[in-house]
Amino acid sequence: LETYTFRLPVITRTINPQDGSVKVSSRFAIDSIVVTEVRDGNGIFSQLRKTYGLSDGSLVTRTEYADNSWRQTRTLGQSDGSILREITSSR
Repeated sequence: LETYTFRLPVITRTINPQDGSVKVSSRFAIDSIVVTEVRDGNGIFSQLRKTYGLSDGSLVTRTEYADNSWRQTRTLGQSDGSILREITSSR
């Protein structure tokens, strides 16, 4: 077992080699929720992703976009080995 400790937020800067565009992702935790905020190289908001687990063992990921739309995915492994995935979205 290995444990890693990071200073929050964890910031990742990605540069697209084809067009030079920059994406900056900041990850941090709030009340058992992992939050990822994505901005472009100029600091303009692109998306906010929140990931958390529910008491039934499912994992929920909710992504909110700059145009106020959102998409939420709930993923749950079933006892027969299949995976249940529910997707809800708004436009």
